[in-house]
Amino acid sequence: MSDSCAIRTRRASTNGSASAWQRHARSSGDDGLIGDESSFLAVEVDEGACAGWVTWRSLGSSENLEIGIALFPEYRGRGIGTEAQSQVVHYLFSTTTAHRLQAGTEVDNVAEQRALERVGFRREGVQRGLYFRDGLWRDSIMYGLLRDDPSHGE
Repeated sequence: MSDSCAIRTRRASTNGSASAWQRHARSSGDDGLIGDESSFLAVEVDEGACAGWVTWRSLGSSENLEIGIALFPEYRGRGIGTEAQSQVVHYLFSTTTAHRLQAGTEVDNVAEQRALERVGFRREGVQRGLYFRDGLWRDSIMYGLLRDDPSHGE
């Protein structure tokens, strides 16, 4: 069972429903949080606390996008990340022409791998030595989700 959450700009106040959030997000371009090249939205839990953020950015000249998420440690393991990423996928496939969404995570981040798979992403491969963190080069696992994949539930 997961805690409920909403993704939104911190300046927004919606009732937490996906459709209300989408209406707000479409009208939020002026605050700089939703842009043509990259976007950042807060992950807000029921009590209004900020649990972290979700992002997406364009991939070169294609209409395809890469998503990302960061949650504060006290909000991990409660299904919030899975729900937030599910909302982002629904929003992006509903409001953009993107054919492909992708996400990467370090090979040791098994929780994020499970979250992406629950949302419908497919594991595509390992990118060796992609990130440098804590004095070490780290491998990343690439995940992809296509608009016409039956697994994304649209």
